[in-house]
Amino acid sequence: MFGFLLLIVGIVGLVSGPAAIGDPGQIKDISNPLDPRLPWIYFGAAALFLLNGLVSHRAYLRDFYGDSHATLTRKDSEEKPKTNA
Repeated sequence: MFGFLLLIVGIVGLVSGPAAIGDPGQIKDISNPLDPRLPWIYFGAAALFLLNGLVSHRAYLRDFYGDSHATLTRKDSEEKPKTNA
């Protein structure tokens, strides 16, 4: 959930500029502008959050249901032959 929010904030930063997503405590004046890499920092944080969520969810499935549910693809759909009926 937070990964998607960080992704949205990063997109807003790319479209509107780093001043739109800067923290309230950061100095925003002519002599000290915000870092233009700020949206990319949010994208990196979003990637880490999403990766952590994927790994945590797969570990939960493995621990709760066993190894067969920890994969992203269903094996029973691959085993059924396709018919042209």
